[in-house]
Amino acid sequence: MKKKALIGLIAGLLLLLVIVVALPRRGASDTVRIGSILVLSGDYKSMGEQIRDGQTLAIDEINAVPGQKHKFALVVYDSQGEKDVSLEKVKTFHRDGVNFIGEIFGSGPALHCIPYVTEQNMLFLSGVDTGPDLTEKGGRNFLDRKSVV
Repeated sequence: MKKKALIGLIAGLLLLLVIVVALPRRGASDTVRIGSILVLSGDYKSMGEQIRDGQTLAIDEINAVPGQKHKFALVVYDSQGEKDVSLEKVKTFHRDGVNFIGEIFGSGPALHCIPYVTEQNMLFLSGVDTGPDLTEKGGRNFLDRKSVV
């Protein structure tokens, strides 16, 4: 249980980093939407929920700071652990103007989404996906916890 809580905390902290690093790439909109594709059903549901809760906590804390120029919103989709579902959700993010991804749970689904993420110049940061292929294929569009710690 402690490991799951730690992963949720790391995901939340990395989401803070996305906000700080990626905000200059964003236009002048008042609300910055950050997408997260998690497993919220099935075997890894509890881990997905903890990551979502950590990300939500991070965004709530940032939004609570007085005088913020931007507000942040988290958009979360359930991938059901499926790589094709994950890719469809990434495409939905892009279509809806969400170009910052705070997580795609699972190295397999994340790797499956990397070509589209880089093609669309989206920014993807992950606290749980650490496959070496992700860093190599994601280039400047992918950051993992090893890249920022």
